[in-house]
Amino acid sequence: MVNKLALGIAVTAIPLAVGIAAILGLFGSTGGKLLPTVRPDKQTPATSTIKLEIRNVNGVDRLYNVGDIANARPNPDLTNCLACTLTLIITNNGQNTHTIVIEQVGASTGPIAPGETKSVSFSYNDFATLRYSSKEHPDQISGKIDIVRIS
Repeated sequence: MVNKLALGIAVTAIPLAVGIAAILGLFGSTGGKLLPTVRPDKQTPATSTIKLEIRNVNGVDRLYNVGDIANARPNPDLTNCLACTLTLIITNNGQNTHTIVIEQVGASTGPIAPGETKSVSFSYNDFATLRYSSKEHPDQISGKIDIVRIS
């Protein structure tokens, strides 16, 4: 016959000991440091892709977000999460060749001739507002990219 007192102690003590060990961090504590493997933003996509199109409107080339045709705002403000890779895929349906540059990170599409599609990818590890523009025609194509925390 099993001693009821011993069984009661075992049923109570074992889960209690595991709970205390977990609280004290005996099962792999990070020591209070937020390591890359336990970052909360690991739940967000590590890569964002935005498709953009250069269109000629009233004789001027402008950049448009293909995914936001309904609002059709030229030279849109873009947003990306901190330390995530942002890929801009740009199709030039305009009249001029454009090289889209993000100067703060040294990223560039290289020249995009009318009818061509090129991309540029980068990540940024600090909260900031970056600027993009056309190297050849900054008066026609320029805007901002906000690097923000995803909550």
